[in-house]
Amino acid sequence: MSWSTARTWTLAGSASGHSWGADLAAIMAGTEPRLAAVVIACGWSRMATDMYAIGQPADGTAFMTAASALDGFRFVAIKRARAVLIQFGRTDPNIPEALRIELTRSTAGSVRRIDYDFGHELVNFGPARADRRNFLESRLA
Repeated sequence: MSWSTARTWTLAGSASGHSWGADLAAIMAGTEPRLAAVVIACGWSRMATDMYAIGQPADGTAFMTAASALDGFRFVAIKRARAVLIQFGRTDPNIPEALRIELTRSTAGSVRRIDYDFGHELVNFGPARADRRNFLESRLA
């Protein structure tokens, strides 16, 4: 996965990611016990489904069996002492509402979901950036 397709940032005690980077942040939410705050912006609850659609592997069944172990909803469901902010763009054509709901409902502990009148590229969308900053500042202070 290249840097251009996976945007994940870490700051002491936090993980924040957008799109594929959000999928990685979801995995970190369940595997890194030192995190106090996690931001998941425009992430899939089922990363394997997204990967399958992009790559169309020859043996789809074997691929889905193996890759589904990386699905974010499995990791955010692990109870940790961390807070999670989940952000979506209402007009994002990439992530179906059912997967947004699944990710939100699967998240254990403190979780807040915010939907914006915007598309997939929340990275530079001012209101989403401000909410991420405020969330991280409040959790890492």
